[in-house]
Amino acid sequence: MSDKIVVNNLNYKINDKNILQSASIKVKEGQFVGIIGPNGSGKTTLLKHIYRVLPVRSDTVFINGIDITKLSIRQSSKFMTVMRQENNSVFDYTNLEMVLMGRSPHKKIYETADCKDLEIAFDSLKYVGMFDAKDRLFNTLSGGEKQRVLMARSLAQETDIFILDEPTNHLDVYYQWNLMKSIKKLNKTVLAVFHDLSIALEYCDYLYVLNDGKNMAEGKSAEVLNKEVLRDIFKVDSEIITTSNGKRRVLIYGSI
Repeated sequence: MSDKIVVNNLNYKINDKNILQSASIKVKEGQFVGIIGPNGSGKTTLLKHIYRVLPVRSDTVFINGIDITKLSIRQSSKFMTVMRQENNSVFDYTNLEMVLMGRSPHKKIYETADCKDLEIAFDSLKYVGMFDAKDRLFNTLSGGEKQRVLMARSLAQETDIFILDEPTNHLDVYYQWNLMKSIKKLNKTVLAVFHDLSIALEYCDYLYVLNDGKNMAEGKSAEVLNKEVLRDIFKVDSEIITTSNGKRRVLIYGSI
C-alpha cells in the first residue's frame, strides 16, 4: 500500500509554548487512522497543518507523495476533504447549495454547477439520507443533520482522503456511531481525531497517541489502547472489556 499522508517531524509553537514537537505520522492507502490524546496534546493542531489552516514548512507534510507546499489549496482539495465539528453558516444556504460547494475544486472561477455536479450532489445527499431535505436551509437543521450534509459535501468533493477534525464532538450517541459507520463503509483513506476512545477502538485500524505535542505510542488499535496508556497518558483507571456481541470497549472507572 502506498503512503497517502506523511508528516515528518512537525514542530509548532505559539510564543514560547511548544504545541507540536517532532510529531510524525503516516497513513497508508485505505487505512483508517486515528489520533488520540488528552486535551491540549496537539491533535487538532496537527490536522490543521495537513489541511492547511496553519502554515507548514517544506519537506514536512506530504499528500500522495507530493510536498504539500508545492500544491495550491485548490490542488490539495482535489486530493483530500475535511469534515470538522458541526458548524453554522453565516449565509442562508440550502443543503443542496452546501453540498455543491464540494464541487468547487473541480470548477473554474465563476463556473456554475452543471448537470454532472447536480447528479453527484443528489447521489451524495441520498447516501446520507438527506435528499428529501435538499431545499431546506442548512442553519435550520439539527446537529446530526448538519453533519450528514457536511458528509455529503465531502462525498461530492470526490477525494480519496478524508480528514476528520473531531466531527462527532457535538453529536448525540446515535449520530456519533452512525456517522462513523457510514464513513467506514466508504473504504476511503481516513485520518481522524477522536475523543471517544471506544469509537477509536471500533473503527481505527491504526492509532497514534499524542501528549504534549509528542508521539507517545503508535500501533494497531487493539495493541495501543490498553490500561497502561490510559493510566499514563489519560490519567484514568480503566480496562478494555469484550461485550456479549464480541466488541471491545473502553470502560473508565475514574480519574487517578
